[in-house]
Amino acid sequence: VFAGRYSKQHDMQEFASTYHPDFLLTIDKQHSLIKKLGVTVAPQAVIIDKQFRILYSGRIDDWMYAIGKKRTIVRQHDLQQAIEEIEKGKAVTISKTTPIGCIIE
Repeated sequence: VFAGRYSKQHDMQEFASTYHPDFLLTIDKQHSLIKKLGVTVAPQAVIIDKQFRILYSGRIDDWMYAIGKKRTIVRQHDLQQAIEEIEKGKAVTISKTTPIGCIIE
């Protein structure tokens, strides 16, 4: 989900051509989905199930540890761990982490 007034169609196209996601991309100009999911910063990952329950919300990994501060080595891959646990039919061990990024206005 691309947030708000500043997101453009070409931003989504560039993201898609770079990362080749196998999920739907959309622009949320009114922030209705973003608010419903409790997203506050970008990037922030959210995994929901078919009943729209949040299974994971938070950072993608620990690359950024403060605004403008990045690690040279990523130590934790929180989103990937959540995805792998879900694919194995397990409960997500760490279902919420604190994302670090730009505040969504």
